[in-house]
Amino acid sequence: MRVVVPEVWTLTVLKTLANDIHYETVRLLGAGERCVYALEALLNLLQDKVSCDLTGMRDAGLVVGKLRGKNS
Repeated sequence: MRVVVPEVWTLTVLKTLANDIHYETVRLLGAGERCVYALEALLNLLQDKVSCDLTGMRDAGLVVGKLRGKNS
């Protein structure tokens, strides 16, 4: 198990949220769960960009992903 120092985690979160797309994605997800395809349309981005950004946000501990449905 990886141990994360609170200050390092806080800096990681702040650095991640400093990106406008990441901030908007977290804001949208705060309103409820959304699939990648919904985020793609709402953010006007390609699927691979949304997926890549979500991976970075998941690594920072900001989002949790679920595989569900026909698109998983």
